[in-house]
Amino acid sequence: MPQRSLTAELDRDLELWREQGLKVERLSGEFAVDAAAVAEADLLVATTEKFEALCRSASLADVVKRVGTIVVDEIHLLGEPGRGATLEALLARIRQSTDVKLVGLSATVANAAEVAEWLDATLVRITWRPTRLNQQVLTVPAGDRDDVQEYRSTTASYIVREISALDGSTLVFCGSKFSVRATALDIARDRGQDTDGIDPNDIEAIARVAHAAKIGLHYSDWPHRHLAEESFRTRDFDVLVATSTMAAGVNTPARAVVVRDTSIGPTVMEVSMIQQMVGRAGRAGKESEGWAFIITQSDETAMWRERLAAGYTVISRIAATLKDHLLGEIVQGRIASEDEARAWWRQTLAFHQGTRNDKAINEALESLDKNGFTRLVRPEDKPLPVLQATSLGNLTSRMMVNVNYAIDLRRAIQAVKILPSRPQQAESYIIDAIARLDAYRNLSAPSSPDQRANVIRAIPKLDGEKRSVELNRNGRVDCTGADVVRAALWLAAVRSDAFHGGGTMVAGISRGILSMPLDSSPRYLAWIAAQGMLGTIPTWSSVVAADLGKRVRWHNLSPDRGDGRALRLAEDEAGRKNPEPKMKALFDKHRGDPAPTLRVKHSAKGRDLSVRVEAPANSAVFVLDQPARKDPSWRRSRVDQTLSVEGKGEPVAAAFMKNGDVAATGWLSAFTR
Repeated sequence: MPQRSLTAELDRDLELWREQGLKVERLSGEFAVDAAAVAEADLLVATTEKFEALCRSASLADVVKRVGTIVVDEIHLLGEPGRGATLEALLARIRQSTDVKLVGLSATVANAAEVAEWLDATLVRITWRPTRLNQQVLTVPAGDRDDVQEYRSTTASYIVREISALDGSTLVFCGSKFSVRATALDIARDRGQDTDGIDPNDIEAIARVAHAAKIGLHYSDWPHRHLAEESFRTRDFDVLVATSTMAAGVNTPARAVVVRDTSIGPTVMEVSMIQQMVGRAGRAGKESEGWAFIITQSDETAMWRERLAAGYTVISRIAATLKDHLLGEIVQGRIASEDEARAWWRQTLAFHQGTRNDKAINEALESLDKNGFTRLVRPEDKPLPVLQATSLGNLTSRMMVNVNYAIDLRRAIQAVKILPSRPQQAESYIIDAIARLDAYRNLSAPSSPDQRANVIRAIPKLDGEKRSVELNRNGRVDCTGADVVRAALWLAAVRSDAFHGGGTMVAGISRGILSMPLDSSPRYLAWIAAQGMLGTIPTWSSVVAADLGKRVRWHNLSPDRGDGRALRLAEDEAGRKNPEPKMKALFDKHRGDPAPTLRVKHSAKGRDLSVRVEAPANSAVFVLDQPARKDPSWRRSRVDQTLSVEGKGEPVAAAFMKNGDVAATGWLSAFTR
């Protein structure tokens, strides 16, 4: 399944199968994996990313081996930037297996014969559609951006009015969350609601007037999206305004679809996305006929007519993330030599479509080796070296952290030449490293001047003071997507009370703007923390990230610095499936638990210290050596081993345990109390 919404719909349809005794397990980003339930399942309904995570999990390897048939709905998403590469790598792997049957489904592939040839599959074409679909490309004047947006909204509102007069339902697709809210307000105003003074960022006010006007909103972090979707299905609402979350394969009772925007931010939509949106109109069993209206600017109309007539051609996207997928194959033991890596490359759609040399795969192999993710080893029972993932490579692949992001994070942290000496300084280094990741490159700063200023104010100076907000020469506050990430993490880490109350704003910033970095950053923090056992990153950063990651993940519980361990223990006890309702009580329960014992005995002799660390058995112990240098190092020690290190005063040490516990001394103890 390509998206959560389609996974959810199929999951509902399969409820009848469950009633007949079939064990069906749903796997998508909103649901944690219950390993026992997955192992017993007869049928898995999964997003591409979740199934790939299953493949990379050593504990679930036997489950994956038992899969006999894979049905890929919306297989045209092979050509989508980002997630298309994951699907391509998965299908390239399946091609090498003779035991797995593959069925691909799509209504929008212009080069279906080429895709079928790549998969060694039989192409079955069905031109029949159970309902009639009428499609029109509408033109609004080109010009100033604000004027164009008004034209689009006015046109969308007019179509909704006409369809509603015929007792029909309308699904309106927009290119951004802000556009969803603004368009819902315009339609509500057209329906007689008083919307004067309502800001498009005021979620509660918008939800109130939209509900009164029988309009639903739907995007990833809209708090009422499930209610909106259900109300539209039952026809309690006759208008649903959404982003592409409702585009892929979802059945709704929409007589008409309006594609209000043909771009997502600055990026022009793929033809396949437009086709999927259009295909939501007039679904069989819901309506006998459908109407689709695509709104374009006058200077783009001819281009869109041509693109829609030509259809969507699937083009491989795997080159941009080749290192990630190659590492995944090595971790799973499917590639054990450079020759096998090249053989796998020849199974990809990219190779099939004409990238017939090995330059890309050779460069990926070289980068993985150079950055410590893979290595060549010579087993005693084999005549030739074997390509293996290192501990870092295994960790990165199984946590599904983008290899390029991993490289950038390590470089940023290793570039810190002066050892932090207090907790907030250390947190600042980690937060800045995450904020600069390409993962947030397209994250937009808020358009509201007040919110832009509040973002800057939320990022503290190292002395704890608030930043002063200054205007640039254009009279605007300089604010970037990276600043939004910094603000989100700092608010979660040190001002988590600001998230209480459930309102639309957090410290004067729209809650929705902060949600993306808050949802995604704990993975990067957990990856940094997990390297504490490996010694592949400066030890202080792993200690800080272990605590900070849990505090960000559970910021709604208002944890203090050092509460990361109590949160981890509460997580473990709550279980992976739906832990939220249990976390508050369990966090309070574990908050007073004593931390693991870590004792450091030392004696000075000149510039050298004799250091002995007492820690729980099987701990990975590190002691700071030469702290006065610009590039201080951490020396690994065995438990109860005596080391001679250079330094003054009480030495700084840290111990990492296999159960996730961390203990530290000196200023680092603030994170492990």
